Amino acid sequence: IEVWQPGAETGVPSRYRYMIDYFGGVISPNGKWFGAFYNDYDENDNTINYPVIINIETDKRIVLGPYPASMFGLADAMAITDQGTLYIDDSVNGGVVGFTPDGDYFLSQAAPGFSGATVIEGSALDGRVMVGWGTGSPEGYTYGPVKIVDGEDQPLPLPELNYRGDEHDQGAMARGISANGEIIYGSTWDNFDFGMVYWDRSGEPHFVGEDVRKVKPVQRSDGMGDYYDYNLVDGIICYASASQVSPNGKWLAGTYRKEELADDEMSIEETYYAAFFNTETGKTYIFDEYSGSARSATDDGIGFIVNSGGASGYVVDIESGTQLGTTEQWIYDNYGITVPAGYIQRLCPNGMVLGYSVMNVGPGNLSVAWYVRPTEM
Repeated sequence: IEVWQPGAETGVPSRYRYMIDYFGGVISPNGKWFGAFYNDYDENDNTINYPVIINIETDKRIVLGPYPASMFGLADAMAITDQGTLYIDDSVNGGVVGFTPDGDYFLSQAAPGFSGATVIEGSALDGRVMVGWGTGSPEGYTYGPVKIVDGEDQPLPLPELNYRGDEHDQGAMARGISANGEIIYGSTWDNFDFGMVYWDRSGEPHFVGEDVRKVKPVQRSDGMGDYYDYNLVDGIICYASASQVSPNGKWLAGTYRKEELADDEMSIEETYYAAFFNTETGKTYIFDEYSGSARSATDDGIGFIVNSGGASGYVVDIESGTQLGTTEQWIYDNYGITVPAGYIQRLCPNGMVLGYSVMNVGPGNLSVAWYVRPTEM
């Protein structure tokens, strides 16, 4: 059954596509390209992979491969540039493998001083500047953030101390970059901290939300009668999303996590709230009515939130704190298209929306990517 939704009530004809056949999916900063992959089996029951690059403007789908799983261990679509080059995490060779729309492919290399190849996670609008991370950093940490400019790798500095105010142990990763290439963000990666870091326009590192960040020293029980010094932290964290910065770098989206020592003096009780940070004013906006995380924002301060579990989302005006509707309400009001309940991962400057919904497919639930775009852009 095919259902056509013209979106005529808004006066802006729109197009909706959902990508149930693919593993995740990423969108380019200008909203022109969508990238993902799927797998199948050959005649000998061996896994084979097919990278997919879609020109959203024309709906042309480019399917590459098949590539045997022994050649590329495709694990997750990480980034796609505005020139259509798709980067997918490669568990066989390390780093990522890049696929171009004309069918070429190439492997990423290790940055100077690193032992492992760079995992590319984000690209600026012109494709000249990209960010990611490598393993075995020059400082001896497990991970290190990397900026790539015109093919030249440039390791990024870390904040003086880690998320808990201690010496760095595991290091940090760069996760994304603003479309104009001016603001980079990422996360520390010590145990389960995921402290959100950003590099300002001069390249200096900071923890996101320093105005609301609190380091709280406590005595924590080891469960055997002894106690040790430990720092609880109320602060902004982020995970592995590559679209948590607005195109001009003004806004960052993350999660405000509060920590308290439990009554047993050993466990840590955590609460999570959606939060946005203004890199120009240094002010954090916490939405404590939403138990989830902020996923992205527009330059003019429209924010997108996902509730815990990923089944639903909301759109807010960040500075006023006003809710503009659920994901599906906001899409219908602005595009005249009905989408399933879910959340918006990115809204591109040209009006292209990338979202995700939890859908029941076969034996269980799956997070399925979808996009909506104005027909005329």
